Amino acid sequence: MNSTWLLPDDLRFFCQGEQTLLDQIPWLSFWSNNYVAPCFYFLPSFQAKLHKWFTDRALFLHAGRYLLSSRDEIWTRITRLNDTYMASADHRVGIQVRAWDNKYYLVIGELIMSCTWRSGLLPKLVENLNSKFGELKGEESEYQWWSRLLRESTLRV
Repeated sequence: MNSTWLLPDDLRFFCQGEQTLLDQIPWLSFWSNNYVAPCFYFLPSFQAKLHKWFTDRALFLHAGRYLLSSRDEIWTRITRLNDTYMASADHRVGIQVRAWDNKYYLVIGELIMSCTWRSGLLPKLVENLNSKFGELKGEESEYQWWSRLLRESTLRV
């Protein structure tokens, strides 16, 4: 069953059927962002070359971060949070949230925070925490600190 008609037009590019139509075009340029770069691995016609060029998939993702990185305030916020809080982490979990009306609702962040905290995905804070968002305030729990971090980083641009 061909369900490419269900996808938004910009994602249909990553369907093999659409690629067949583009086979005879010698050059193709498109404007996009880093989030679509890993989708090239979903295309059988691209997989062989990508595996040859990037023997480890992580190499492709790191190259994409440098070559295809965004230049907007969101990327600045992401890198600031990463450098400040996660640079020394042994494990990382990425959560991408998309809001179709271009609005971010704090309740979404609170749901994510609650779920990641209950699941044990957020690391325990170190005793000598010193950051732009400050140390634990009084009786503030680690969960409250993470929630405050999320709110303050969401509001900063």
